[in-house]
Amino acid sequence: MKKTLEKIKDSKGFVSLEVIAIAVIIIALAAFVMFKFRTTAESSTDSVDQQISGTMESITSDAEDTANN
Repeated sequence: MKKTLEKIKDSKGFVSLEVIAIAVIIIALAAFVMFKFRTTAESSTDSVDQQISGTMESITSDAEDTANN
């Protein structure tokens, strides 16, 4: 039994379960980070859009006030 396990372990195609587990953990962490980044990017884009809209309204109203005087 020991010799069989050693042969399997020493063969080229052997991948230990620990390596597979670490790969799964890294992939899960990467997916989580990408999801959080996308959510943060969307919320910051919305915030910037609101700021630009407010600034444009302010500029438009100032221009109208200046033109009326």
